[in-house]
Amino acid sequence: MLRDAQLKLYPDDWFNGAWIYLTSGSPTFTELLCTDFDGTTNGDLTLKPTLGAAPDTLTYSILPFSQTEILRSLTDALLELYDRGLLVRQFSIRMMGGSPLYNADWSYWTSSTTPDGWARAGTGTIARERNSAHIGSTETSLQLSTTADYVALSHPWKRFLWDMKGTTVTFYCPVKTSTASIARLNLYNGSNNYSATHGGTGDWEMLSVEVTVADTATDLEPRLYNDGTAAVYFGMPFVLGGRSISEYPFPSALMPGGPDEVRRMEAGIRKDHIASGRGLMNLREFGRQRALSDFGFARHHDEATTTDLGILDFSIGRPGPANGQLLLAKGTGPLTVPSAMTDNLEISESESLLLATLAALKVLERNVSGGKDAQERTAHLRAQFERLAGGVGQTRGVAALPMRW
Repeated sequence: MLRDAQLKLYPDDWFNGAWIYLTSGSPTFTELLCTDFDGTTNGDLTLKPTLGAAPDTLTYSILPFSQTEILRSLTDALLELYDRGLLVRQFSIRMMGGSPLYNADWSYWTSSTTPDGWARAGTGTIARERNSAHIGSTETSLQLSTTADYVALSHPWKRFLWDMKGTTVTFYCPVKTSTASIARLNLYNGSNNYSATHGGTGDWEMLSVEVTVADTATDLEPRLYNDGTAAVYFGMPFVLGGRSISEYPFPSALMPGGPDEVRRMEAGIRKDHIASGRGLMNLREFGRQRALSDFGFARHHDEATTTDLGILDFSIGRPGPANGQLLLAKGTGPLTVPSAMTDNLEISESESLLLATLAALKVLERNVSGGKDAQERTAHLRAQFERLAGGVGQTRGVAALPMRW
């Protein structure tokens, strides 16, 4: 039972059939169905399922439908709007020519603590860093802290590096930390091959390690190390070898249809610091760009991982990207689908109306039984949605739409 004296303003049975969503504390259940309401004495809501203790001190929301159903309808609405081209976002993904490292610009995170395609070896804390003081060659850097650990490229993405066996490979990464001798790289090929360590200057340094990889090498795994507990920030890692690379793994979840265009520019990597393995980072980010007109995109399903493998293919045209050229892939993709009612979406005012209308239409169609009133309500929402769809994108003001009702 939930008791709230303010609810005595409502008559008996007013909230029968409503859903109560508990938004504080750690109750056994967070969404409950109101089976009876007593508004004459104490404002008591009888709930199902019952809780072990009366949640008198918890904050709550009263919803016409369960929050699970509302979130499901929002998710379905987001995906439908993307499929219809009504609610998309423009993305840019940075890659390095000659470097088939997946998700190297840290643009795609499968959770708030893990970049897709990479994994930590121990219990270090991984964070997505977007503070302008701690980003280098991309809009996002990877922060590793708390305890000594390393982050390594995972399967199946490592197999794209196998073409580099039999050549001399250099592994680069811009690194930033204020603590000396804790940050380094390792290009593991069955044996450890470490770079020099960061000097702890608090500035970005380009670390690198050069390895001659045999044809019989049992592995080829780039690793990013923090041997201490202080924060270390890693920019975009990349490898350069002696062979031309034509296929690059691509985060297809960000751009399901692949990039609309790929542009290239000179990265300006300092060659005089390769031997020492450490030097100032001077990658160019906004140099003169030229379009790469011929490329293909394919998606392959991996049954072992239940994921799609996106492949950007430059073998169909000439010339492809040269080693060391910074690549900028531009395209559109869906908004990140919310996983909880507390997630936020940054959308414009017209888009928020469009999304809310379609989500309301979906939740009504699923949960309201047939009848003239229900048909009129859904028809009205459908007409309103089509009017909004005709003007989407005309409003440029961005509104934060919280997942609360």
